[in-house]
Amino acid sequence: MKKVRGETQLLHRTFMLGIGAKGLFGAIELIGAVLSFVISPMQIHAFATWLTAKEIQEDPNAVIAQFILHLGTSVNLSQTHYVAIYLAIHGLVKVLLVWALLRDKRWAYPWMLVALIAFIATQTWQLVTGFTWGIALLTAFDVFILWLTYREWNLHPDRRG
Repeated sequence: MKKVRGETQLLHRTFMLGIGAKGLFGAIELIGAVLSFVISPMQIHAFATWLTAKEIQEDPNAVIAQFILHLGTSVNLSQTHYVAIYLAIHGLVKVLLVWALLRDKRWAYPWMLVALIAFIATQTWQLVTGFTWGIALLTAFDVFILWLTYREWNLHPDRRG
């Protein structure tokens, strides 16, 4: 990326950190996708049981342990495949676009904007159908990165088509 000076340096650094975080989370999603394909629901259930056994033995009403055990027992094969496919696509898009942005490929800016708009739309739908603070914060972060990406793209006219 080209050096940015003056008043825009802080926003440029924020942009770099933000897309770096997107790339890191994309890589983690790819790892999660692979794990979702290779780990069976029975293995997830066994792990949840092992993880919570001592706590539940000490306190059968332990809220967090009961929650983890419930999650581990409610997983089925179709859910794990859906999660794996979702994480693979989501992670791959992020990793590829972040890689291109860090190498200052001008075609990546509009594609990152399109991808972020799609992610924001999907997350907004998830918020409408079942609000969670995690999705709300992720959506707010994506809106911020969308603005930074648009700003960074417009900051350098040579990056435009």
